[in-house]
Amino acid sequence: MGYSKKNKKGKRKSQRLGLNLPVKFKKAKGGSTQTCFCSDIGGKGIKIHLRENLEINDKVKLSLCLQDESKPIDMLCRVAWCKKETGDEFCAGLEFLEIKEKRRFIGFLTEKLLELFSKDK
Repeated sequence: MGYSKKNKKGKRKSQRLGLNLPVKFKKAKGGSTQTCFCSDIGGKGIKIHLRENLEINDKVKLSLCLQDESKPIDMLCRVAWCKKETGDEFCAGLEFLEIKEKRRFIGFLTEKLLELFSKDK
């Protein structure tokens, strides 16, 4: 678990927390539900790794599987960018448009940040 923040030229609009969490996603226009994982997450977006290319500005429905919790948090996101990594692997940056159970999501991020900062001491 890590923490990153880019400067004004880095384009990132909020700080990110490096977490590997399972994510289920489905294109909002239809299609099958697929499982992938996220590598970082913040208050405004998430980076996921998947096996298909996503079109910029497409809407995606996500279910974020939180650690130690049985019920995932559902989200509606916009694809901000997508690039090919290696072979059939892609990486996509998604902007949150709607987060169900926003308080639980914020509580989860806060808990992970506190864990990270307490390890640094």
